[in-house]
Amino acid sequence: MPDSSTDLAVEDAITAPDVTSEPSTETQNQGVGSLLDAVNTALGEEKPEAAPASVEPGSKEPVPNPSEPAPEISEQEIKTYGPGAQRRIRELVEANRTAKSEAEPLRQELEAVKPKAAQMDQMLDYMRENNVAPEHLDNALGLTALINRGDYDRALPILENLLTQVRSAAGETLPADLQKKVELGYITEHDAKALHKAQTTVQRTTEQAAQDKAKSESERQQRETQTMVHTAVSAAEAWNQEQATTDPEWNLKRELVTQRMELELLRLGPQGYPRTQAAVRTLLADVKKEVEKGISRFKAPPKAISPSPTGGSALPRSKTQPKSLMDAVNVALGE
Repeated sequence: MPDSSTDLAVEDAITAPDVTSEPSTETQNQGVGSLLDAVNTALGEEKPEAAPASVEPGSKEPVPNPSEPAPEISEQEIKTYGPGAQRRIRELVEANRTAKSEAEPLRQELEAVKPKAAQMDQMLDYMRENNVAPEHLDNALGLTALINRGDYDRALPILENLLTQVRSAAGETLPADLQKKVELGYITEHDAKALHKAQTTVQRTTEQAAQDKAKSESERQQRETQTMVHTAVSAAEAWNQEQATTDPEWNLKRELVTQRMELELLRLGPQGYPRTQAAVRTLLADVKKEVEKGISRFKAPPKAISPSPTGGSALPRSKTQPKSLMDAVNVALGE
């Protein structure tokens, strides 16, 4: 907590940070990881869906509820196994009980922390909405603590300094150049204060407008990133399903296409990302062509069939011709 030198730094809170027309590097790179993750997810191997549990007609076996924990195995059930299996099952049951007992305190701590975390989120949102820096919050809490403890001798200088800064920011206190003009009689004190207030108001309005513009631009870019990622996921998933049904060698090409797609997105950068489903599909198709071009050299070249010396048609070669990409690779590497 701050001591007598604590300063609420109101000028820092009022003065807006430098805002330039060019987006920052962090803003430009926003969504890079999201789009790459989207490509990896969309082009990932299909996971077989688990077959739903069913009950034969007439069976009295109840359907287990996946949301409820499975009941612990009974001693009668354990005895139906052999001695070695019984020992192992008992060890697993005991280990499960120990894990549950150790996890319970952690679960209770988590439940106790949840409301505190919600309050912290509310406070952080308030600070973000009102441009309150962490050091300003510390200073305000320190000043409040001094007043609550009755340490007014230390609180008064801080309050006076704060009041001076607020008056200056509001245009009530004249800057040195205007004060000098008032003393020399070039302008009245009333007119000087009016001029200073007008200048201060214009400055605050300009700074606030710059902050609002930067915030609006950041929110717009976030929305664009979310839309772009959703578009990429939808297009890539549909394209992946099409390849799985039309290309018999897709399982062998998928990983190569995914890797090449990641490199292509990194090369394009955020400004060059595809923005529509058609653009995503075109990019995926181009990447696949490059992958197929790279692996085509592994396929065995076609060989001409020589006519039979007897004048008849030549018999087929006994060697099996490759039927897939893997067969072609094996043939090419085996010769």
